Amino acid sequence: MIMQILSPDYQNCPLIVYSLDGVELVLRLPQHDGDYSPTLAASDVDILDSTLYEQGRQPNYHYLMLIENSWTYRFANSPIDAGHIIFSMAVTHCKNEENKSYNLLNKKSFSEWILDRLQQHYGALIEEEILELKLNELPIIEEEMWQYPKIPAELTFFEKDGGHWCCGWTGHPSIGQLDPFIRFPINKSHAVEIGIRFGGFNQEYFDSKEAVDEIKKALLLEFLSHIHVTYPSELLDEMRGTPA
Repeated sequence: MIMQILSPDYQNCPLIVYSLDGVELVLRLPQHDGDYSPTLAASDVDILDSTLYEQGRQPNYHYLMLIENSWTYRFANSPIDAGHIIFSMAVTHCKNEENKSYNLLNKKSFSEWILDRLQQHYGALIEEEILELKLNELPIIEEEMWQYPKIPAELTFFEKDGGHWCCGWTGHPSIGQLDPFIRFPINKSHAVEIGIRFGGFNQEYFDSKEAVDEIKKALLLEFLSHIHVTYPSELLDEMRGTPA
């Protein structure tokens, strides 16, 4: 039997507003519930100021963190927590990557950029994993290494507020779950990256692993329904006018 899960009262959650190079981003952010201090960038942060960006794991990856937060889901009529979400939202800048030129407003180019970024990040992690396995003379089994989208068909695109948004799932078999990421463009060279990590939602409280996966997807969609983006008309025209 699946117990009812109580979601945040989104209508009474703080309204967060950002102006990102002419694109307005609005979301309802649940109250922080975690053992770390949340991050919330200024609403007028200048995403074109390269000095505000931090260096990522890869040399050509730079990001500007907007939000780091977490919140808890509880079972109805029970003192037990169902689980929690760890949430991050950042702006990333696409420039001179892999000697390629990308236009993030073009859906096909946006997809190529996402897959290239994933390959750079997880490909490097897998190389480290393979090296460790070889040093310990252990078998190399692809299914037991980092999982991430490698081809366009493994990405899910959907239209939201007139823009092309992308969802994918990544994770390691040792963790026992995959977690979603969401990306959508701001302009030709900047995109918003949303990271979600689920904690809890133990299978013992649900009918099956498949039931847990469906609940996670439902909670993700519920949260995304409270994020809204307003693009300038010229950006919408460009996204609609570029071949997919």
